[in-house]
Amino acid sequence: SWVPTAPPPGVAGATSFAVVDAASGAGCVATAPATSCVVSGLTDGQSYRFVVSALNAAGAGPSSLPSVVTTPLAVPGSPSSLGIVPLPGGVQLSWLAGSYGGVAPTYTVTLSNGATCVTMLTGCTLTGLSNTTTYTASLVAQTPGGVSAPLTGTFTPLIEPTAPTNVVAKVSGARVSVTWSPVTAYPGASAYVVTALPGSLTCTSSTTTCVVTGLTPGVRYHFVVATTVVGIPGSSVPSAPSNVVLALGAPWRPSMPTLTPHWPHLAISWRTGPSVPSVTRYVVRLSTSKEVCITRATSCTVTSLRPGVRYAFRVTAINSVGSTTGQRSVVVRAAAPPTTSGVRLAVRRRGSTVRVSWRGPGIFPSPTYQVVVSPAHNRCVVRAQQCSVTVSPQTHRISVTWSVRNRLGYTRIKRSFSIGPA
Repeated sequence: SWVPTAPPPGVAGATSFAVVDAASGAGCVATAPATSCVVSGLTDGQSYRFVVSALNAAGAGPSSLPSVVTTPLAVPGSPSSLGIVPLPGGVQLSWLAGSYGGVAPTYTVTLSNGATCVTMLTGCTLTGLSNTTTYTASLVAQTPGGVSAPLTGTFTPLIEPTAPTNVVAKVSGARVSVTWSPVTAYPGASAYVVTALPGSLTCTSSTTTCVVTGLTPGVRYHFVVATTVVGIPGSSVPSAPSNVVLALGAPWRPSMPTLTPHWPHLAISWRTGPSVPSVTRYVVRLSTSKEVCITRATSCTVTSLRPGVRYAFRVTAINSVGSTTGQRSVVVRAAAPPTTSGVRLAVRRRGSTVRVSWRGPGIFPSPTYQVVVSPAHNRCVVRAQQCSVTVSPQTHRISVTWSVRNRLGYTRIKRSFSIGPA
């Protein structure tokens, strides 16, 4: 289209107008007073610039300035391969794009009930439909060049999955077994998702039983079940909640034992957390696995330890569900105050020297020995198990006081010996 100009004085007005593209020669002619015409036969996607000349009986006037560049657009091709996936109360549609010029098309899906979906993608979803109605979907592509021929298809929405009923939870040790009545709307095609509340632990089953693990002992749970169907996105609404159950579990792991010596005894204590069900007993074992104490308290006393022997302990907590063993304690070396039990003294004279020796039980911590020989009250202090003292040649009988001491205590014995002449 164009705007004509008035002719100069003395010049006849235009009787027609000629439109032409200099590069291709394509054009059209309009009879005055028309100010537009349609150029046909152009190539889609090719650029054109047009000029307009006024014509009268005397000939053609000068050409106008060129128009802006114009590129003809084709009517878009129809989409193809319409994919229809019925959903519960809806439908999911997809398609392949047809041919189009330089401008991407807009796609419009119209259902037979008037519902529409407009998108520039190659798919859309419509909801709010009845699962008792069959619908026709019509799809067209549109650009400034026009509207394609429609692509159609029919479908019937699916039935919404329903939730299971009669959900029952039963505690079995550290696990909870959940059962329910099956959904019959999709026989053989259903799966079920069980969710523990509070929290988000789940288990999935294709039968009507599922075992939930990983629950926190001492927490009360109930369970809901939702139905899923193969090929249908999402799931049903959750079922009504099950009965409430108390989660059980193996005992809380005992802490590393604390060892407090009261030689010749050793007190052992430990800490623990809440256990459901309650701990029925604790077993204290040596690192050799030998049991040394069984108690329901969190401490016990171990006796009959051998001085000088190294010991380490572990504590195992036991309840009706299972058992849990804690870390090993530090290693301790058993100690005891000295004792005269089993001590044997021996005396041997050689001239004016008397050697006193002894044998007896091992003592830890290491002791110091003292020997006093009367009547002269000669003495020696040693760590070995013998010592020598000097006596008068006239002494034929002596009294020996033998004593032993370590950091845990002191004890002594007194014996008389005949040592004969020098």
